[in-house]
Amino acid sequence: VYELNFDQATQTFMCKKTNQPYTGLVFLVWNKIIKEWGVSDGKLHGLWIEYYANGDKKAEIEYNKGEQISAKHWNGLGELVDSEEEALKVPPKPSSAFLRT
Repeated sequence: VYELNFDQATQTFMCKKTNQPYTGLVFLVWNKIIKEWGVSDGKLHGLWIEYYANGDKKAEIEYNKGEQISAKHWNGLGELVDSEEEALKVPPKPSSAFLRT
């Protein structure tokens, strides 16, 4: 497990311990949102995948050496939509883990 810093000026992920550009996978769980993405030489590379708290896919964005190549977004009903803004108009279904009976 590595702790990373993100340099806003250079848009680069750096290993906190070595201060070198990071290469590998990053997994983040924050505020019930799950994200995973690849990094190569400190730059976003490969797929960035984000999930709603209920486990449904929210976004899939492809990067090549820090440059965005493509993006797909899903709304809360699981429908593929044209943009992140469009996706946010429909909230996600609640997770069965959070439903009260």
